[in-house]
Amino acid sequence: MKIRKDVNVIITFHDKEYSEEGTAILYQQFLESLAKIKGVKIPEYAGKAFAKALRTPKNI
Repeated sequence: MKIRKDVNVIITFHDKEYSEEGTAILYQQFLESLAKIKGVKIPEYAGKAFAKALRTPKNI
């Protein structure tokens, strides 16, 4: 029997206080932690791509 646990994670920081590179490093470390739990590897540029996607304004 598998035991399931729900985990909630909230990441809050101000973009003004972190450079784009600093933001990418934070996301990369977070994504690598999740990937390690799952037992998979992610590309080393995933955090940078994720940070860029979140910073890019969308034209809706």
